Amino acid sequence: MEKDKKKTRFVYQPEYPGGPREFTKFLYSNLRYPKEALANRIEGVVYMEYDIDNKGIVVATRVLKGLGYGCDEEAARLIKMLRFTVAKVGRLPQLEAAARQTQHSQSGNTGREGTAREGGC
Repeated sequence: MEKDKKKTRFVYQPEYPGGPREFTKFLYSNLRYPKEALANRIEGVVYMEYDIDNKGIVVATRVLKGLGYGCDEEAARLIKMLRFTVAKVGRLPQLEAAARQTQHSQSGNTGREGTAREGGC
């Protein structure tokens, strides 16, 4: 006779309020395509890593793989605007580092998001 074990998660990820759909909506509505990238017909994915503090605010960003032409700066600007719901372990909030990608596309498919492990363009 085995005791039913309660499933316990020890590591909780910060979540964007409303989930992935709202996150994508946020990117679509706030992305400002850089003029330099438009002029040079630059499209692609900027891979970012960022740190979230215990209040859910992005405090630091790092470009893992960029495009240049203002796309890296725009991706960092978008990421810094994010506010997350931070998980608590016990009574203490948990600090977290996360990675995201933002896609820059002149064809109107801007704002794709995902983890750094997902495919690009």
